[in-house]
Amino acid sequence: MRYFFLLFMLGSLSGFAQQNDGITLKGNKLILTEVPPIWPGCEAGDVNAKNSCFGENLKVHLRETFTYPKSFIPNKIKEQMLVTFNIDVTGKAVIKNVVGGTIALQDEAIRTIAQIPLCVPAKMAGKPREMKFTVPFAF
Repeated sequence: MRYFFLLFMLGSLSGFAQQNDGITLKGNKLILTEVPPIWPGCEAGDVNAKNSCFGENLKVHLRETFTYPKSFIPNKIKEQMLVTFNIDVTGKAVIKNVVGGTIALQDEAIRTIAQIPLCVPAKMAGKPREMKFTVPFAF
């Protein structure tokens, strides 16, 4: 009887899977997945839904917050700019690098990124971690 109970317990554990903050246990395998930052209001759904919601909200934020400097003349010169930033362990956007564009456009891009609302930070194995993003701007 004792052996039957032991075999039953071992058989039950082999099919057990648990998902919690990027930690998955399947049988004797431990899988760590990076969970992306979560934009405010995007808490529902699976990781893919949260990631998609983050991207959509970021696009809307950039479109609604970015204002062209007074010195900018549309269609005069085609400019491209890349802004690299992190969502840090506290959920705040931190500018890391800006390449291209005029100083006025760079300043406006920095101001726009700095206004990203406080997010839930990315996680790896349940612990907060920084996640890098690069956003292209084309003028």
